[in-house]
Amino acid sequence: MAWILPTLFSLILIFSNSTFAAPPTFSYQGRILGINGQGLEYGSVSFEFTVTSPDGSCVLYKEQRDGVDMRNSKGVFDTPIGSGIKSYPAGAGFTLLDAFNNSGPLTCFGGSTYTPAFDDTRRLRVSFYDGAGWRVITPDSIIRSVPYAGFAGNAAKFSGKPVTDFVLQSVMPSATCGANEVITFNGTKFVCIADQTGGGGGGAPTGSAGGDL
Repeated sequence: MAWILPTLFSLILIFSNSTFAAPPTFSYQGRILGINGQGLEYGSVSFEFTVTSPDGSCVLYKEQRDGVDMRNSKGVFDTPIGSGIKSYPAGAGFTLLDAFNNSGPLTCFGGSTYTPAFDDTRRLRVSFYDGAGWRVITPDSIIRSVPYAGFAGNAAKFSGKPVTDFVLQSVMPSATCGANEVITFNGTKFVCIADQTGGGGGGAPTGSAGGDL
């Protein structure tokens, strides 16, 4: 049977889990109707969820959730993503939220690499098994707001400034500069040099915006 999904939507749930003791999840909700207007009410529906890059070419995460009981549901479902049986990546250390990490390169299924921009979205591709065969929900859903979007933005900015505007305390001179010295960057590290202006007092690094992380 052909199916339509007139009220399909994905809902992102923001949560607090500082210890990451449980796998982060968000909820996928919708309604599956047949062309006859009747809802899918199979007793053991399976869903396959695939997270991809914005253009859909790079599969970043894939999992399957089996045994969803939709009897007497009139086609309405609500199932979590992030706690099913993960088929990619195989490693236990990679969670659903890692697929939304925009801070560095990610490995695609098949071995290629995807390097996201800090504000890149993701696509969610969904298939379901209705008791007779697998059906693909089209088009893909665009996930525009995800828990790691805030992480990605904060990784690229701090108080509105890019990370390149700041220096680590560990790369500053270990000893306090003298009264007639200032701090400068010599191309390799920050060092104290004699003050040529007469101001003294260990001024801000020459050629650097300064800062302390």
